[in-house]
Amino acid sequence: MTTSENVIGSRVIAILIDGALLLMVSFMMPSLFGANGYGATGLVLLVVIGVAYFFLAELFYGQTLGKKVMNLRVVAEAGSLTASKVALRTAFRLVDGFFFGLVGLVATIASKKHQRIGDMVARTLVVRV
Repeated sequence: MTTSENVIGSRVIAILIDGALLLMVSFMMPSLFGANGYGATGLVLLVVIGVAYFFLAELFYGQTLGKKVMNLRVVAEAGSLTASKVALRTAFRLVDGFFFGLVGLVATIASKKHQRIGDMVARTLVVRV
């Protein structure tokens, strides 16, 4: 693994891949849940699936499918990548996602270690592998 070199472009592509995957899941919701697939039930379930996807993939593998394709991995700044660090990263996706992800992108560009807000709070880095 390398350090947190400038991986901003790779991170953007990785989140687009992950977003496309979740978009495909959203298209399947009506098939699985009928009319409720596009209703409140479907929306809540889609949010739960999205949160679970990021949390579980990063906790167990250190990377989502998008990060794997782009040869990126989430690591702790110090020590091990723990469930609490991954949970913080995941929770702050909401903040980083404001204005179509602009908040997270600006934070990543502006920070010395190329961290989005969720990374700063959780003390994690995204590195090239």
